[in-house]
Amino acid sequence: MQITIVGAGSIGLLLAARFSLAGHAVLLVTRTAEQAQLVNARGLAFTDAGGTAALARVRAASFAAPGAAGPSGPAAPDWLFLTVKQKDLHHREFLAQLRGFAGPSTRLLCFQNGVGHMEALAAVFPPHLLYAAVTTEGARRTSPCAVTHTGRGLTEIGRLDAAPAGMPEKKLPEAFAEAGFTARLSNEMVSVIYQKLLINAVINPLTAIARITNGELPAREASLSLMRDLFEEGIQVMSAEGISLPAGLWERILEVCNKTAANRSSMLQDLEAGRTTEIDWINGSLIQLAQRHGIQLQVHKTVCRMVKTIESQTSGGS
Repeated sequence: MQITIVGAGSIGLLLAARFSLAGHAVLLVTRTAEQAQLVNARGLAFTDAGGTAALARVRAASFAAPGAAGPSGPAAPDWLFLTVKQKDLHHREFLAQLRGFAGPSTRLLCFQNGVGHMEALAAVFPPHLLYAAVTTEGARRTSPCAVTHTGRGLTEIGRLDAAPAGMPEKKLPEAFAEAGFTARLSNEMVSVIYQKLLINAVINPLTAIARITNGELPAREASLSLMRDLFEEGIQVMSAEGISLPAGLWERILEVCNKTAANRSSMLQDLEAGRTTEIDWINGSLIQLAQRHGIQLQVHKTVCRMVKTIESQTSGGS
């Protein structure tokens, strides 16, 4: 399978390493030319959750040079895994450049947190080629060309319109299994996306504020209480929106913390690296939805302000 992965953060590197080691032809598209040069020169160092190390030979190109990917003709990728941040997909220039990495029949598998990204992509790509992916895999980028798999999870894949699965996506769970992941197809991706939004809104900001791992979060009484407050507020919004959620979602959040105990959330990693976080697209999305129904999310608003305060300090802002 020919796979192009656009986005070389933690999840992008994890997918690139594992799919390459499983024998798939992988092109990794990085934000900078420097990172692409490092990956091409050194390979991609991968460490699994058990500490076993391997070196994946992955071809890389920078996002600024889509022609290097050779997307047209027989070299066009079967799948483009999109692992950039949600905020990137709200820039027309980015979307226009992204088109250069896909052939006319390339299918996009989108791993973004939050909501609204599929609608943004549908303005540029044919909707029948768009697929959503929601994953609870844990990963940490330890250098521009090294990644550690910090926690095993589940990846759910499907179309938002719940169309019957065709042959291309039917093959994906098997390909993910070959690469060492657990994946399944779902015809309820809207619900799955909102579940992941709520899970991220409960876990990510608190780990970022407290500078702790996912596993430490429910182990502390004070942070466990805050988790529950965020969860209950989020449930109010989902109910008002008419989003169907499964029973036992609170228990699943605790399970995610346990299974990814050593993981440092993407929001925490962003703060540590002085990058802009996705707080506006995670907790901020819930706050916007709540406003439509006159619901006050006081705890979500508070953690948003706290994350933004830390963000301004770590990025050198005022």
